[in-house]
Amino acid sequence: MKRGTPRHPKMLALARALDIPITQAVGIMEMLWHFTSEYAPRGDIGRFSDEDIAEALCWSGDVQTLMKTLLNTKWLDLTIDGLYIVHDWSDHCDDSTRRKLKRRNLTFISTSDVTGQCTVMTGQNTDMTLSRGAKPKPKPTPEPKPEPPPHTPPSVGPVSVEPKSRKSKTPYERLPEWKRKKFDEF
Repeated sequence: MKRGTPRHPKMLALARALDIPITQAVGIMEMLWHFTSEYAPRGDIGRFSDEDIAEALCWSGDVQTLMKTLLNTKWLDLTIDGLYIVHDWSDHCDDSTRRKLKRRNLTFISTSDVTGQCTVMTGQNTDMTLSRGAKPKPKPTPEPKPEPPPHTPPSVGPVSVEPKSRKSKTPYERLPEWKRKKFDEF
């Protein structure tokens, strides 16, 4: 959790609205962020039911009260198709979540303030806007790069290679011809 978050006015509003101590509100939000990072790293926590979210946050009270309060205190946003998105997740998630998304070639999801449409975000740039109920189109997979030819050592000029016979040569036969002549003369 970032410094200053436990005393942030939104955190204090959450504690007041749920009539819980500030320490419990901090715990709820920390659990929300951990759950989102692990199971909805794009920020689209609305993939899970309200009951699943409340259980992940260890909430024992009324589920709808929790969800409405998280929405009203602006910890969650609602897309036009009724799914919960963690507010400004792309700005506030930890670096390990960013790396996880990058490794998986995924982007963040956030809501547009004006239209209420769900918008897929990469950093500050909008890639596409989703219509009601539509799923983001996957990015096309890049064409595989051709493999480079195997490395061949540079040529050092003509090399004579004598064909190998099936029989192994005797030591005498392996001698150069001039040495064999000398040997024979001897």
